[in-house]
Amino acid sequence: MTKREALLLAAESKVREGGYSNFSFRELAKEVGIKSASVHITSRLKPI
Repeated sequence: MTKREALLLAAESKVREGGYSNFSFRELAKEVGIKSASVHITSRLKPI
């Protein structure tokens, strides 16, 4: 699984659990194992 795929799956799970209003990019990054600033970069990467 790529980092992007892991990020998208974790984001979907977080939103389903707590709703969009409780969504945190920092928590998402921590779960996936990347820095919070990298969330925006990783989410835009196209799969090779």
